[in-house]
Amino acid sequence: MIGYYYYTTKVRPYLLEPERSSYTFGVLTLATVLFFGLLVIRPLASSTISAYGQLKSGSSYSATLTQKIIAIDQATVNFASVSSQLDRLESEIPKGTSQSTLITELSKDAGQSGATLTAVTFDTDPRDGGDFLDFNMSSSVPTKNLVVLLEELERDRLLNIQNIRTNLREDQGQSLWDATIQGRAPYIP
Repeated sequence: MIGYYYYTTKVRPYLLEPERSSYTFGVLTLATVLFFGLLVIRPLASSTISAYGQLKSGSSYSATLTQKIIAIDQATVNFASVSSQLDRLESEIPKGTSQSTLITELSKDAGQSGATLTAVTFDTDPRDGGDFLDFNMSSSVPTKNLVVLLEELERDRLLNIQNIRTNLREDQGQSLWDATIQGRAPYIP
């Protein structure tokens, strides 16, 4: 009842005057527009800020992706430049049961240098988990051909010669070196 009395005595006479009612209507309209406008602007502003953040992270993602593409291109160029060397290295490392292969190669090298291969022994079996094949090679080499034998052993192969023991002897008027060479050959099963 107090609300009706307040409306009839205070608000209604105020609204009946045209000058005052137009200001009141304008202020109420402005308040309504501001209130509901804020309700509309807030989601619009948050969507705009979210889209801006996604755009910024997208540009940094694009820059990172560009760097990775450049790195892959560089790796491709690097691999192309070393692939021939890798193929050569792959062919020089013995594979599988390499003891017989190594014996054949050592015998061939000895024959090309004018030496006589007398024995080849192996200290370890790579199938036991080793990465290297340790060998001892005994040969009889003419004096002038010892250096040639060593060069033949090192040519086109990855051998690590660890020890060379030599003994000079005379045989049928010719000087011969009895050479025992200890070495390691890489082994890849």
